[in-house]
Amino acid sequence: MSRERFKSDYSMHYKNWFDDNPNRINDYINYFRGIIAPYLSNVKLCPALDVGCGMGFGMNALMSMGYDDVDGVDIDSQQVNACVKRGLKAYLVDDVIKYLEKKSEHYGVVLMLDVLEHIPPENQIDTMKAVYNSLAPMGRVILTVPNASSIMATRHRYIDYTHYCSFTEHSLSFVLKSAGFENVIMANRKPIKHISLKLWKAENRRNIRKWIIRWLWRQVLAEYYGHCEAIDRISLELNIEALAIKEISKS
Repeated sequence: MSRERFKSDYSMHYKNWFDDNPNRINDYINYFRGIIAPYLSNVKLCPALDVGCGMGFGMNALMSMGYDDVDGVDIDSQQVNACVKRGLKAYLVDDVIKYLEKKSEHYGVVLMLDVLEHIPPENQIDTMKAVYNSLAPMGRVILTVPNASSIMATRHRYIDYTHYCSFTEHSLSFVLKSAGFENVIMANRKPIKHISLKLWKAENRRNIRKWIIRWLWRQVLAEYYGHCEAIDRISLELNIEALAIKEISKS
């Protein structure tokens, strides 16, 4: 007896964090721009593609930075419809690899923000190979993935039913380099910007608490892995940010 394959509405989960409330859209765009902009500060590479574009806020972030040729693809029809209603060029695709195979050396920038963890591990390298082949020489892909070194790694891994895995900087680098990227840059930890003992200010209390928690977690890592400079460089953020650049062929 055959059964019809269950297809979920991913927007039910996505809207826990981002919705289509007009009063919040600028906040969402600024959030994504804060992730993307540091990796594009000295270049403008067109056209651009947002893989797993969700409701299009990453696309809007690129457009706010002067990108005027931005496409998005997603497997969830509800989110693609939300993009289209807001005038964005988003397309529903069942197979992103097949889509990218038709775009050889086409894109200057590809975004994959909180996407790779939704792809079965056995398909991750092939997906990134397709991304690599879709990039023009010196094109780049910007990624965020759940950070297995985060203090909240387990909750962050399982907060989304459709997550397959988390990553460390080592496992993410393995996927990207196996796909053909030689120039891979991982974002190191983000330092706490300001520590002050003026404890009557709530922000100062939060920063001190955050510093103490991170220090203690690094002691746990050092206990199990041995204390070295590498321990101090491990990012403890919820997500790992990475930039991978397709080098110009030497042949």
